[in-house]
Amino acid sequence: MTTATAQLIGTPTTGELVGDVPGAERTYTRTSAVESSYQVRTELGFDLKAELNEQGWTVLDRVTGIFGVGREPNDAVKDLRFALIEHRDVLESQGALSPELSNQLDYLRARLPHQA
Repeated sequence: MTTATAQLIGTPTTGELVGDVPGAERTYTRTSAVESSYQVRTELGFDLKAELNEQGWTVLDRVTGIFGVGREPNDAVKDLRFALIEHRDVLESQGALSPELSNQLDYLRARLPHQA
């Protein structure tokens, strides 16, 4: 592989290979030694399962067992979010919770913080 070819499939700042050319030699030339830094924001996610049936979509949160429904996947996710927020609010209003419900509340608080 020539340096010119490597430039086409390598990232401009590091020369790292980001694609694959069948039958090509896998070498590249670093184009510069630029230092850079960046931050990646990570958020906790939900453990979801989506199913399509005759009525539309159902999206289930496997941890809580709560689900949302809708004609389109996005509608089911919106319905699920509403139901999870409502469940979180109900759990927060209780005086005492079983260990399982307390874990659900922690799970929901970590993923659905109250808006300021």
